[in-house]
Amino acid sequence: MKKACIALFIILLFIPPVIWTGLFIADKNLYDSLDYDLGEKREKTQIENVSELALSGEAVTDWFADRAPFRSSLISFKKSVDSVVESPYEYDLKPAALKILYGIEDNRSKIAVETVAKSGQKSMYKSEKLRALLIEPKEDEVIVWNCDTMGHEWQTANVVDPTYISYGYTEFVCTHCGAEKTDSWTDKLIDDSYLAPNVHGETTIGRFDWLFLYGWGNLPYYQANNLLTENEMSEYAKKLNILKELCDAREIKLAVIFTPSKSNVYPEYMPSFTVFDTYKRVPRLYDYIKENSTVDIAFPTKELKDITRYYESYYKYDSHWNFVGSYIGVQALYGMLDIPQTDILSLAVTKESRPASGDLIELGKLNAADFPPFYEYIVHYKDDVYTTYETAESVLTSDIYRTETDRGYNESLVMIGDSYRNFMIPYIKKDFNHCTFAYRDNEREIKDDLLNADILVLQSAERYDYKFLKDLDFLIQLYSWHAAEQ
Repeated sequence: MKKACIALFIILLFIPPVIWTGLFIADKNLYDSLDYDLGEKREKTQIENVSELALSGEAVTDWFADRAPFRSSLISFKKSVDSVVESPYEYDLKPAALKILYGIEDNRSKIAVETVAKSGQKSMYKSEKLRALLIEPKEDEVIVWNCDTMGHEWQTANVVDPTYISYGYTEFVCTHCGAEKTDSWTDKLIDDSYLAPNVHGETTIGRFDWLFLYGWGNLPYYQANNLLTENEMSEYAKKLNILKELCDAREIKLAVIFTPSKSNVYPEYMPSFTVFDTYKRVPRLYDYIKENSTVDIAFPTKELKDITRYYESYYKYDSHWNFVGSYIGVQALYGMLDIPQTDILSLAVTKESRPASGDLIELGKLNAADFPPFYEYIVHYKDDVYTTYETAESVLTSDIYRTETDRGYNESLVMIGDSYRNFMIPYIKKDFNHCTFAYRDNEREIKDDLLNADILVLQSAERYDYKFLKDLDFLIQLYSWHAAEQ
């Protein structure tokens, strides 16, 4: 009998290692899945010399335990069983027994619920009972805090210092519900050291590899050595008022938007050009029109600067605003048209790294490989709205672009402007049944669209305000001639 027991013991001792070794040979993937890291963060027990075998049976036991077959799976199984058993015992059986036998009230359940509510981290607790108590409080439970009615209590979680290319800010967390917010912004650091202009063709290289338009009449708008006289500004206001009267007679809503130059939104990255007056040409013109005309006009420089706390609003290597900047422009337009605006911070925005490219690299005949990647921002605005018709040409290169949709406002919108208007198309076309977007040199080709418009939008880049004046002349002539014929 004794020999049989010893034989059985030996068999039981060696069967698991044999199976374990066989599994390793037969199916390495299954072996690895059963022999995973438990995250114990300690070295396995080692036996340095033979004397330890005689002195410590515990060392031998630990050595074999650390190398036992199926160890990881068995320990995980035990923990799962313990978890299932522990929850009813701690929160049901034990409190009931204490109350019956000793008349003691166990408040651990209530304290745990309050802790979860305060930290906002439900996942810290596996007990389904705790989660149920948190989601559906019973009448006899005390709710520590309700942020919906009592407001959040914010505590500083992290402070991020500003740099030369990013704002500083503070991250806060609610001590009760775990909600998060970012606030307490601090301005970027400004490098005001002298940076000599580095001009390549129509492009100048600014600080931190930012490129800006040097030619095409842009520099005077940055330096402010091209201010308009009051008589010249009066001419703009006068013609705008005439056009508005003609549009009112045709029940056309008129709106004007000037697009700020990149150099006036990101002046901190410009080379050290002399600026003769901080109150520049188009800001002066905008203020004059606001005071001397009833036309709705927007010039969203501040909004485009403010959003750079979160996203860039212009391309790093291109003269145009990007799809974040154009979205800000569209919202400024909607504000003039009494259309509900949607804060970009409430939308999903995808940030994608792209190889260096842009019109400023091409205009300066620069090597794109010399510049780091830039970011493209994709604003997910009404992704469920699709146009039922649009012209086949590319949005960004079409001189005339028409769209139709069966959703949105049942009005016909016509926009005349320059290349900046193209970046606004992806948003506007989702909000109107009929749209026509045309480059200003193609105005004569869209006469019928202009005559049948419900909304007329005039867009002009800051450096093209003189071309905008010619747009006014054409439209006044068109609407006056048509009114006389009728």
